[in-house]
Amino acid sequence: ERLAELGARGWGEPAYVPAIRAVARRVFAGECADIHYWLAHLDGELVGSATLRMMPGLGYMQGACVVPEARGRGIYKALLWARLAFLRARGVTHAVIWARERTSAPIAARMGFRAVTTAHFFDHVP
Repeated sequence: ERLAELGARGWGEPAYVPAIRAVARRVFAGECADIHYWLAHLDGELVGSATLRMMPGLGYMQGACVVPEARGRGIYKALLWARLAFLRARGVTHAVIWARERTSAPIAARMGFRAVTTAHFFDHVP
């Protein structure tokens, strides 16, 4: 539940809460061996999280966020480095990241990622 609340605050998107909650429950129940979470704490408080999905030959970094009041302290960058180290330790040499243009993308670019495509996401609630 705390992870879903963190995502809503970090992304400013309360609509994501049900999806975050569902995935987190499955991951922490051991039902999704290909998805890994990292949690960031500051002064004992949960302030950030990041997800990595293992795919054949690469790691797909998705779903990282830091709450607004904890930004600017290198937390997002630390979460990114931790996931890269995890991949490196497993011999995975390729990583891709979904990064928001105004937040994550500039940090990822400074860390050596390069933009290869642009995506537009659409939501539909039947």
